Amino acid sequence: MPFGRTKTKTVALIDIGSLSLGGAYAVLNKGEAPHICYSTRIPLPVTDEATPRELLRILDEGLTKLTHKLEHEGSAALSRSCGVRHVDDVVVSVGSPWQRTQLRSHTEKFPGGKRISTKDIEEAKEKIEGALGIDPATSMLVDHSIIEVLVNGYQTAKPFGKRAQRMSVLGLASVIPISVHDRITSHLSKTFHVEPIKMQSAPALSYVVMRDLFVHEPDFLAAIVTGEATDLLLVKKGILTGVATALEGIHSITRAVKKAVPTVPAEEVGDLVKSGMLHPTTVDTVKGAQREAKSEWASAVISSLADLARKYALPQTFFILSDFSCRETFEEIMTRQDVHALRLGDHPFTVIGLKSQNLTDHVVFMGESDRDLFHGLLALFYSKKVEW
Repeated sequence: MPFGRTKTKTVALIDIGSLSLGGAYAVLNKGEAPHICYSTRIPLPVTDEATPRELLRILDEGLTKLTHKLEHEGSAALSRSCGVRHVDDVVVSVGSPWQRTQLRSHTEKFPGGKRISTKDIEEAKEKIEGALGIDPATSMLVDHSIIEVLVNGYQTAKPFGKRAQRMSVLGLASVIPISVHDRITSHLSKTFHVEPIKMQSAPALSYVVMRDLFVHEPDFLAAIVTGEATDLLLVKKGILTGVATALEGIHSITRAVKKAVPTVPAEEVGDLVKSGMLHPTTVDTVKGAQREAKSEWASAVISSLADLARKYALPQTFFILSDFSCRETFEEIMTRQDVHALRLGDHPFTVIGLKSQNLTDHVVFMGESDRDLFHGLLALFYSKKVEW
């Protein structure tokens, strides 16, 4: 019998979106798939009129509710389902509009030629950060990953020691307001007593996981759909080559319906329309409001996709990452002719709504956990980065 214990890590997975806040516990044994033992979600009641101060209050209240559930209900479920009572790490995914993700490149020329060193890459990374325009009084960099290094125009995974006359470095950076960062870390540090709180942008995290999940799809687009924003990723030959954000999401439709029929709770309108409980005139008003809001959302997405299409031919495969309430509506937007017109060629986008079922070969959802797509992505990301 071998000496020592099986290496095990327990991680709290936190998803900061604009539609809701998600929290989960996952247990990892070295060499095995992550097991998600508990998960929960707290909706965020964001309104059109919300000021930056009110948005921080909404985030603060949501984090209070989330950490309370994780600390009490979640910790008991973690013990029951996985026999664990502690947390080793905390990983946070932050989506738009709480953060902004930027893709930037820097090129250095070496006329006499030189061998690439770690220092050369770090200096290029610092120059990319300097070009981001971060105001240190209000914002901070929470994540900066080197996506690609080109040596003399050729992609290389191992640039160190290679002789180069030209080197290009592509970096993916996430910038977050200090006020948002401090709210998140304050709540999570008090709850879990773990340092540091590891923060990642949702676009960067999604790219890393999807690149490895779908190695047979080296070229694809992906949309991360939330309440207030839609992040778009363009991947070519397995490399993230474009990022764009449309500042419209499913909340725009919810709010449009609420304005159209203010006497009926927005979450009940859909069921009332289907059951015939609303007056035909009211139904027409609701459908008109939905149609107009969808059109505005579609216009924002088309504008962002057009920005990407000016630099690159858009691939056919288009993944949608969203919860169930967003997926169907966004798939409708993707069927529009003006969306298909952005592609070169006759074939429209092949739209694939990514679901938690797509992860079941890689993540085990067990016990008192919902099959939450974003928690699954977080668990996979952590499993790639964990240090044993």
